[in-house]
Amino acid sequence: MPRQISSEEDEPNMKYLLVETEEGLYRIEDLVNAENPEIEIRAKASDVSYHYYSTSNPTRGVDIRGNDVSDLAHTDFSASRDTVFIVHGWNDDKESAFNYHIREAILSKHNVNIFVVDWSPTAAKTYLIAKSSVVSIGRFAADFCTIIDIEIQCANR
Repeated sequence: MPRQISSEEDEPNMKYLLVETEEGLYRIEDLVNAENPEIEIRAKASDVSYHYYSTSNPTRGVDIRGNDVSDLAHTDFSASRDTVFIVHGWNDDKESAFNYHIREAILSKHNVNIFVVDWSPTAAKTYLIAKSSVVSIGRFAADFCTIIDIEIQCANR
């Protein structure tokens, strides 16, 4: 898993970010172009997928592509339980250790619905592209929540 050596918060005028990609191997991310309009938001809704977990399904998520929540009908998803969203960071994906440990800790103590948001096609790009896409990824996840809510309301009619 990539390890960041320092962050923008450590030094607001940073020009580069040194990232360990493997044990002893490093990559430099250029931050000079942070305000450059050529850095465009490249995230698309199709870059985001969702993976459902619960106490009865703690290790093998049900994959949900786009906003098609019909596969939730074949799970134990319950609107009466709290729902938690876990979102990985830059250079990670749904299989990251972070997601696994957070999901495991939550499900060991709480009976909740969990969705892991996987935006790895965009998160795997440069730091600046990933950073500029975070708001879009959040909007896609919010749209997904709205669709789940609408589906639940329709099912309860």
